[in-house]
Amino acid sequence: MACAPLRRAAALGAALWPTAAAFTFIQSPLRQGVRQGDAVEPLAVGQASHDEVLNGQGMAYDELPMQASAGYARNCLSPSRTTRIADADDDDEVESSDSQDQDEVESSDPALGVPARWLKDTHYMKVLKESAWMDFKPRPYQEWTARDPKLAILMMAGKQVHNEDIWVKFLHRAKHDNLSVKMMIHAYGIDAGNRSQFLSTKLARYVVKDKEWSNWCNMWRPQMLLLKLALMDENVTHMMMVSEDSIPVKPLRLIYDALLVDPTTRMCADDRWRRDWPRAESWWLMRREDAELFAINEDFAQKNFLAHCTEEQAWYWPLRMRVEKWGNKLHNECPMFTNWMDGKTPCKIWKWNIQLCTDCQALRASPHHDAGFMHPVTYKSVNFTALKGLILSPFWFARKFEDGAVTPEAGQFIR
Repeated sequence: MACAPLRRAAALGAALWPTAAAFTFIQSPLRQGVRQGDAVEPLAVGQASHDEVLNGQGMAYDELPMQASAGYARNCLSPSRTTRIADADDDDEVESSDSQDQDEVESSDPALGVPARWLKDTHYMKVLKESAWMDFKPRPYQEWTARDPKLAILMMAGKQVHNEDIWVKFLHRAKHDNLSVKMMIHAYGIDAGNRSQFLSTKLARYVVKDKEWSNWCNMWRPQMLLLKLALMDENVTHMMMVSEDSIPVKPLRLIYDALLVDPTTRMCADDRWRRDWPRAESWWLMRREDAELFAINEDFAQKNFLAHCTEEQAWYWPLRMRVEKWGNKLHNECPMFTNWMDGKTPCKIWKWNIQLCTDCQALRASPHHDAGFMHPVTYKSVNFTALKGLILSPFWFARKFEDGAVTPEAGQFIR
């Protein structure tokens, strides 16, 4: 059975990693309006503009396939395809047939296989909408022109960071560009506070001393720990959740350019998921004021939001359901690339993000482990040409890469 993919996403601002003389800087649509003299840099050769992508597929801007990666999704079979989660008194329709649902999907949009309609709320969605969460006052958004961005990179790791040198180069480049950045690593594979056990010695200083219990599909507690630690730095404006097998594919200054234009929280949503409410993948970018809402109301969140795969369900829907009442902003997009398409039975909604990586033919042909029900493609070796495709893409970060997968010659491209 195949998952019904979601018809929604917005491409993030992208720019070429500015390291090789053979390439020209890309001017991201998000960067338009950032003052760099009076000139607007052109798109690099081979990089389609957002309008070109849209016009080629006949879609509205916000209907692009999602840029997303749900590395901890349990399986490909959303309960919305059979029986929606609801109590007996819920009057939602029951979708009784996977084939019927697929027929509806295909008739809605043959090109993407995505239904246009929003499924009815489940019982538990309605319960949350009637809860005290809706009455908690939002943290007022600060005037964005009054401060510079500062990103806190929150990493989930075991005993090491894959391709450590790529992250070291990313941090060195940020320092060279006089940009503030904070990195914090939750290392579940070592004893709490014992950084000497962390195998990535160049990044060991970023390992936080505290440690929260976690396992597969249950990472909310260490995520919350890192979020609260990041908020202790009053200059942090955004938090980006990443994994140990991810790499940066844009320099920090281009990420900051995009945030100056649009500082909104970005989460890779699956709005068709109904167990018990819509989810988003684990690797999100959250602005400070939204993070403060969770931190201040941590007890409520822990008691009410930890359903099933906690890191996928505890963040997105609680923010999304407040939009209508409080006017907070939330983008359904993601700065993290993951390949859910290349496998024997691609079924995740997030598989459509591969279409936004228009120069990724070499990457997709690179040695890899296929995507499956629970894990996306894992790359075993990525050379210069394959990495170039990611750098030309709209994504800011990418996963999953085995340790040493980025070849030395490709690694020199990121400096």
